[in-house]
Amino acid sequence: MQENGKAATIRREVEESARTSREPDLYCKYFDFELEDLRGLKILDLGAGDSRFARSVDEHSGSVVMLDPKYAQRKPYYPGNAVTGIAQNLPFRSGSFDLSIASFFGLPQELMKRC
Repeated sequence: MQENGKAATIRREVEESARTSREPDLYCKYFDFELEDLRGLKILDLGAGDSRFARSVDEHSGSVVMLDPKYAQRKPYYPGNAVTGIAQNLPFRSGSFDLSIASFFGLPQELMKRC
């Protein structure tokens, strides 16, 4: 069944609203650092979504690998080191990163029921 114009527009709006778009200053505030503090560090951002954090760090001479299971369905707006995966089964060797951060991602429904 083919979508009419209105249904397609609504579907796109819902998909877009589900995308995260966090600004770098929000990360700085929550984790109490400045982008300059990350110079030269290799960082893993778990559940990165469409955060602009990676692009900002990359521009300040750092390096961020963005990990998110949703990348299997769609690539992030900034696809620079985007990896599809989950935190419970990291596809990296131990010690691959100087810093790992995890923020702003939802818990699976089965875990939310236990909270």
